[in-house]
Amino acid sequence: MTNLSPYRPYRIQPSIEAFEVPIHKYLHQQPEICGILSAAIVICKNRVLLVQRAADDDFPNLWEVPGGTADKDETIVQCAVRELYEEVGLVASTVVAMVGEAGWTASDSGGSDSREWGTWKVFCFLVMIDGANEELNLRIQLNPREHQAYLWVTETDVRRGFHGNTRLNWISSNQPQAILAAFESARLSGW
Repeated sequence: MTNLSPYRPYRIQPSIEAFEVPIHKYLHQQPEICGILSAAIVICKNRVLLVQRAADDDFPNLWEVPGGTADKDETIVQCAVRELYEEVGLVASTVVAMVGEAGWTASDSGGSDSREWGTWKVFCFLVMIDGANEELNLRIQLNPREHQAYLWVTETDVRRGFHGNTRLNWISSNQPQAILAAFESARLSGW
C-alpha cells in the first residue's frame, strides 16, 4: 500500500511498482524528458469516465480522462491518484495497470512557458474506485476551472468517437488508445 496524504492509502498491482518512482528521480534518470503527466482511467459498469475541458482553459472543450502534470515530489502513480481526486472528487482504491504511454514535444509555438519546452511523457493507469462496480452514480465533483462536463461512455462510443449526438473531440489521439487498452485490461481482470 502507498499513502498519499491527504488521500487514504491505495493499493497497486505488482506490475506497476516501477511507476512508484519519484518524479525528480525519474527525470534525473531520463534527462531527455522535461516533464511527466499521469492520468486515471475509471471504468464502471462497462463505461469509462470522460471529462470535457473548460471553454476558457488550454485545449478548450476537448475530451480526456482525469489527469495532469506531476509534481516533482510525488511518484508517477501518485500523480494519477491526486489528479483523479482534484479533477473529479473520486478516491482511487487500487491502481490496476499502466495502459498507455505516450510522448510529445512542447515548443514555443504553443505560447507555453519556456520551462515547459521539451519532451513530455504521459502515463495512463486503469484505476479502481471502491463501489464503482455496484453503481454508475458515483458522485463526480468537477473542478470548474478545468472541466465543464463529464460523461460515462461505452467502449463502442470510444471507438466511434461519439456518445449519442456528442462528438468526442479528444485532447490527443493517444487518449482513445489508452482507454481501449483499459477496457481490454478490465476484461482480462474479470471486471
